Amino acid sequence: MGGFEDVQQAVMDVANDLVERKETYLERAIEEFIALVDPAACHSAQPTLEQITTVNLCFSEWVMFERPLGDDKTPIRLGYERARREETPRKAAILHAIDETQFFSRFAICGKDGERGMASLRDVRTGEAYEVFDPEVCAQRRWASGTIALRIACVDGVWQTVGQVRLYDRAPAPAGVVDDSCGVCIGIGPNGMDVWSESYYLHLLRDVIGADGRFLETLRVREPAT
Repeated sequence: MGGFEDVQQAVMDVANDLVERKETYLERAIEEFIALVDPAACHSAQPTLEQITTVNLCFSEWVMFERPLGDDKTPIRLGYERARREETPRKAAILHAIDETQFFSRFAICGKDGERGMASLRDVRTGEAYEVFDPEVCAQRRWASGTIALRIACVDGVWQTVGQVRLYDRAPAPAGVVDDSCGVCIGIGPNGMDVWSESYYLHLLRDVIGADGRFLETLRVREPAT
């Protein structure tokens, strides 16, 4: 699916732009992320490379897709506007579609077509079904059931993965969401920050990599398939 490579490249271009302007946001963004997620790695005198890599990956995805920068717009939105100014219509169309449709959720794995790279997923929070193009999910034989938490967007009429964070849980997918479900927190976050109550992604990260995370002890990190 050729469009997938275009989408990944467009997202990578936004990531590269972020690196170039990191002095304008990085310190503040790190402070916010640590306050909201409270990564266990930040409490360790000697965090492992695996822990550092995981936190960096999770942080980068939050900055890319959810944290407002200039004019209260996310980097994806700013990337779209820049592509329009530079008259690169294909990139602009891709980033606009991502900006309009992207979201992060936890999905039940209902089936996979490895040859086509399509995964049949059901959002456990809404019950909505999606056919998602994700060769990485399809390549993992052990990910045959259970749930996968990831970020998807609809580009050119195809739902596909646009983030790098994939959180797999081999436990049977829940029929629905209850108060003690993974990623569901009651009340507001640290320091009473309003944004805490708005991001399911941050809720889930706090449960999985947070110092007091309920699932921290069972977390295992693996390299993406090549």
